Amino acid sequence: MENKEQEMRKVFFSFLGTSNYLPCNYIFNRQKSGSEDVFKNVRFVQEATVAHHCQEWKKQDAVYIFTTVESHEKNWLDNGHKDTEGKVIQCEGLLTAISKLALPPEVCEVPIRIGKNEDEIWDIFSTVINKIQPEDELYLDITHAFRSLPLLAMVIINYAKITKNISVKAIDYGAMEAIGESWKVKELPIEERDVPVFHLLPFDKLLDWTTAIDNFLTAGTPKGIIRLTEKNITPVLKDTKGKNDDASSLRSMAKHLGNFSATMATCRGKEVSGNALALQTALKKVQDQQLIKPLAPLLEKLSERTKAFSGNEVRDGVAAAKWCYEHNLIQQGFTLLQETICSHVLISATDADHYDETNRNLVNKALHIRSTGKRFEQWDKDSQNNQKLVKTLCAWLNSNEKISKLLEALRNDRNDINHAGIRDNPMAAKNFFSKLDKHIADFTIYSFTE
Repeated sequence: MENKEQEMRKVFFSFLGTSNYLPCNYIFNRQKSGSEDVFKNVRFVQEATVAHHCQEWKKQDAVYIFTTVESHEKNWLDNGHKDTEGKVIQCEGLLTAISKLALPPEVCEVPIRIGKNEDEIWDIFSTVINKIQPEDELYLDITHAFRSLPLLAMVIINYAKITKNISVKAIDYGAMEAIGESWKVKELPIEERDVPVFHLLPFDKLLDWTTAIDNFLTAGTPKGIIRLTEKNITPVLKDTKGKNDDASSLRSMAKHLGNFSATMATCRGKEVSGNALALQTALKKVQDQQLIKPLAPLLEKLSERTKAFSGNEVRDGVAAAKWCYEHNLIQQGFTLLQETICSHVLISATDADHYDETNRNLVNKALHIRSTGKRFEQWDKDSQNNQKLVKTLCAWLNSNEKISKLLEALRNDRNDINHAGIRDNPMAAKNFFSKLDKHIADFTIYSFTE
């Protein structure tokens, strides 16, 4: 296990086009003062991207160049183009150019279809995905990816992340259009044909963040956000010795997201308000972060989902139950709603400690006494020992008939789900969803609007 990092294979993927490409100077990282990497008088962008990434690779790694029949003939092999008079133009193909780099890894040409119909596109997908091994580290050049290939490449990347647990290390695009149209570039002297290579990996990371946040919004799981935070933010904090405010705020947000999610999953009723408000504060701090700029609208969606929590314990309990319903945590939703209503009864009817376990049990006992009409001598010992409180609770429950009936219904439904339906006349699984939704709506009406 300790050599896992060394065993990961690095793979370079690129698609070869059919044009007669002009020699240019490809420049990496120009925006970083003093750190640019320039490859001069290079005909194929792949010469530059391969040289930039793969010089220090090992034999176990691989370079894959995907070619159609036409791109194989015109640009993979030497002398594949003709002038306007039909004469062969003497020029090196990509095979010769890359071979001169004398790279340690194997350089492989992989034939693919043109992609002129859906079947051919699926065939391209299969061909490319079959060249990816589990745990690969992928470097991708999409400069000459024709027709639907740029979109297909992104689909393949995300498919492979899930099915083969790959990581994406680079996505490059040689932006010839940044210096002009091809006929204009042709007129420039070679020393002026400086083509920037755009680093598009941040867009792949944004897609990862989008997926992770969507998973939290739809399923309530924060794992993706926490994983991305650790992966992308930790190196920044390390480099800045913990002094990057945006990175610190994102890490704090991920931490509070995890706390909030765990609170819901484990029904920690006392912690709902505190963790929800802490998450709201953490989300506000990252709204203006500049580390991942397009993240702001996604973070706003997270903030919207937590606005229902106000710090009022009963209202937050209802919001928590609703959150559980919306995120398929049905058993937790029943538990949180029933316990919230129990707190509401104690707070509304008495000045007794609503966190006290004995007092909470007495709510259920009072509910039972009320529904069965038992006389004092028929009460259990705890109820008799707390006669005054039980009578107060019974009186309140009698005057709040709808909440009393709701508590009784909830008690039955919660028992059913907690005992896994192993009882007489268990409820059908699908009915729990609609029941919880109705119980939440009913309590909201009975307690906050009537």
